Amino acid sequence: MGRPRSGNSVFLFVLFSALLLGLTGCRTKQLPERADGSSNGLSPTLSSAPAQNKGVQEVSLEVSAGEYPLSARLTLPDSMEKVPAVILLHGSGVNDMDETVHSNKLFRDLAQGLAQRGIAVLRYNKRSYQYHDELLEIPAGVEEDALEDALAAYRLLRERPEVDMSRIYYAGHSQGGGFTGVLAQREPDVRGVISLAGTPRRLEDITYEQYKRMNLTEDQLAQVRAIVQAIKALDSKEEPDPFFYYWGASELYWKTLNSLDISGDMKKTAESRPVLILQGERDCQVFMEDFALWKELLGEDNPQVTYRSYPKLNHLFLEGEGEPNAEEYEIPGQVPGYVMDDIADWIFCDR
Repeated sequence: MGRPRSGNSVFLFVLFSALLLGLTGCRTKQLPERADGSSNGLSPTLSSAPAQNKGVQEVSLEVSAGEYPLSARLTLPDSMEKVPAVILLHGSGVNDMDETVHSNKLFRDLAQGLAQRGIAVLRYNKRSYQYHDELLEIPAGVEEDALEDALAAYRLLRERPEVDMSRIYYAGHSQGGGFTGVLAQREPDVRGVISLAGTPRRLEDITYEQYKRMNLTEDQLAQVRAIVQAIKALDSKEEPDPFFYYWGASELYWKTLNSLDISGDMKKTAESRPVLILQGERDCQVFMEDFALWKELLGEDNPQVTYRSYPKLNHLFLEGEGEPNAEEYEIPGQVPGYVMDDIADWIFCDR
């Protein structure tokens, strides 16, 4: 069910890389793991900077929460005025600043597209990407994996002369979508939040949902349920083991992740600040049921919350047809302009 860490153990977040690629929830074959523990679907090195689009400039920066400074890029519109800004939050897994999957780069597309529409965008390497080997040797929970660096990114943007500090937004993809409300409660001056394919459900629950949609035997599903129950039991464990894993993530990670009040913090955020919920209707990792859960939680008629779903889009916000599957992530594509239009219109209507 679980396993202790060994000398050749798979990296802490291998499961989450698999989730990002749809390997546990979509119709696909299992991809081999790299020697470093990352999935073959993810770029092993930081991609080179894309060619500059007209009216857009990029500045290399560093996001630092202390011991682990991260390479970052601030994509800016050509403007003489201070502009609103978005901080991009990764989904689960070992992600570079572009959130690269095969040749597709969701975060690069969002950064370039929003900057062309007058909005600055900050993206950065995830700590588990840039400091892979170092993090194998230390206890790491959700704070170290994601939240500390997201807060550091906000502090960095507040100091940039190009940015209107009163109009900074968190925009998270997948697991990062759920983190946006948590971060907004910690930073009360954050103007609003955007969830792209996020879910209010616990990670082990949506993982089980993904497994249910595969052609597993009842015995296999029973094994999955046993792991789910073991993870839930960590809620009451006082000293979770930082080097004992369920589905590639340590007891410490699961404990700290599930100590967050993702639903409650997003609900509090939506009481006073604007929230944008975006969902692809062909997503085979986070489902339209999760989109409905946001509406139930936040209120379908809540004037602070805007909902958008897209019939052709998958989990990476790329267009496709027919039954969704992870193999389509291998097809080069770009996030459609209408997604950036919706985000930009929402931001500029938020006065």
